[in-house]
Amino acid sequence: MSAHTKELVDTSVVTESDELLVFVKGGSSITSFRPLFSHDSKYLFVIQGRSVTVFSSASGEVIHELQCRNKSVIGIAIHPKNPLQIISCSSDGTVIYWDYLDGVELRVYKIRFGCSAFCMPFQDGSISVVSSKQEGEYKLLRLWFGEKKVNKISFLLKNVLPDEKMIAFGKKGEFVAAVNKQTLYTLSIDENKLRSHLIGGRTFTCVTAHPSETCVATGDNSGRILLWYNFLDAKLPPKTVLHWHALPVSDCAFTSLGSHLYSVGSESVLVKWTIGHKQHREFLPRLGAPLSHVVCSSDNTLIAVHLADNCMFVKGQRPNGLNFIS
Repeated sequence: MSAHTKELVDTSVVTESDELLVFVKGGSSITSFRPLFSHDSKYLFVIQGRSVTVFSSASGEVIHELQCRNKSVIGIAIHPKNPLQIISCSSDGTVIYWDYLDGVELRVYKIRFGCSAFCMPFQDGSISVVSSKQEGEYKLLRLWFGEKKVNKISFLLKNVLPDEKMIAFGKKGEFVAAVNKQTLYTLSIDENKLRSHLIGGRTFTCVTAHPSETCVATGDNSGRILLWYNFLDAKLPPKTVLHWHALPVSDCAFTSLGSHLYSVGSESVLVKWTIGHKQHREFLPRLGAPLSHVVCSSDNTLIAVHLADNCMFVKGQRPNGLNFIS
């Protein structure tokens, strides 16, 4: 092992199973998955390989590093019933409940299959995962946990992609939307009513759901954003077109009240749209690299954006108030 490798890797032996655990101490990507704000916006959670790093949103200081066992983390979420807990999911199906203030594990569950994407939109504490590819396709599933294991699994959608930006839950889990190539799939979960909507000549790149209305925003490879309405019932749902990006839309996110939408792409510009006034938009330009992810805090005070050069910035309400993390 080279001296450089020794600086980046710390190893320890677990005596119970006699397995060697390798913890990455530096050099891994912090921009592969969407970051996550705490409920009060004081903390920012960032997936970094096999761990979740807890940053101070104000200073960028590392508060804790949550080590998530043997495999890479593929998703994190705030617990819907206890906002002082977060849940992480790893690619091998390990789901861990954390007290992020103390940096300790609370509960650990092992799903019997691998996972490719993870989210927790439901108020009853159930989770949703994209299972690893089986029989030539990925499936979106919903799981309920008991005290020690998974109690129930239900099927939601097939033909989904293993990417968190391609799936969105709306209205606290009342519906789910997923994009795959030129098709938008929507499912009313309570009614189990599925619809598919096509766009011609373009390929979807991302989808996000309005926090309180039956509305989703999709980005595509032409730089266009579509706002979709009444898609659970209408065969030809009404749409609003937002088009500024000249390159594919990498990601988009509604604010917590749903009055604005942020979008990012390879132009290195953060775009803010006002819903209902599509010509009214604001720009934060020259950010130094293509932008890959954008998320908003629940109190609308902070925005986190990932850059393609493995850097992240957090923007506050103050003009030019940026904190960079790399």
